[in-house]
Amino acid sequence: MRSILFTLCLIALLSAPLYGQEEQKSFYDNGAVKEVLTTQGNESKLVTYYPDGQVYSEQRLKNNQPHGRLTRYYQNGNKESEIDFVNGRPEGMVANYYESGNIRVSQPHLNGNPHGECIEYFPDGQVAVKGNYNDGRKIGKWESFYPTNTLKSILEFNADGVATSSVLYYENGQKLEEGDLMLDNQHGEWNYYFDNGQMSAQIIWNQGKMVKSVSAFDGSGNPMDPGTLDKGNGTVIFYGPDGEVTQTLEVIQGIAQYDN
Repeated sequence: MRSILFTLCLIALLSAPLYGQEEQKSFYDNGAVKEVLTTQGNESKLVTYYPDGQVYSEQRLKNNQPHGRLTRYYQNGNKESEIDFVNGRPEGMVANYYESGNIRVSQPHLNGNPHGECIEYFPDGQVAVKGNYNDGRKIGKWESFYPTNTLKSILEFNADGVATSSVLYYENGQKLEEGDLMLDNQHGEWNYYFDNGQMSAQIIWNQGKMVKSVSAFDGSGNPMDPGTLDKGNGTVIFYGPDGEVTQTLEVIQGIAQYDN
């Protein structure tokens, strides 16, 4: 008799819900499950679904804050993103993916802020952008690339996360333009180039405003008329490789007046 009673009690215990565990559900208008929140003590797990029943996300929580891994999925079942949280803040590697399953962005976090090398990828896996963060601020050299894996741009940042200089490149590897930055604006002497490496123009800027057109050239390096821009007013003339005028800009108080 004791054996039978023990067996019945054991079956009842195993078939009962865990002590203190609660489950809450919400539904789409069609009756399909939208969210399931399972809570035990101060820890929870939230699972959300697409209308067709596929899992969209799985999230661990503690004291109603994200704590643990958050994983989101595309409808094809591949991961969309993966983030680890500690007390509501991202910690460790944050990863985003293309629907194909290829990595899209990888970014480490420390104390909730981006910290370390961030890499963005093209869908085929080639690097699109890479650079470093320090406590949420971009620092040092940030590079972007063409899909052909050739360098597209370099941005330099100081220790405070302020961009200080910029270089853009043609896809053939030659420089397109280069100069310094102040408060994210062009500042100081900027040089512009043809895709054969020959300088096409030199312009002085002051915090995003054009000050003086210093020089202009054709694709063979022959000097051309740079225009009348001086002290923020006048014209800037741009030329093609064969010396043809491609654009004449009127500048008033440092601002180029483009035709509507």
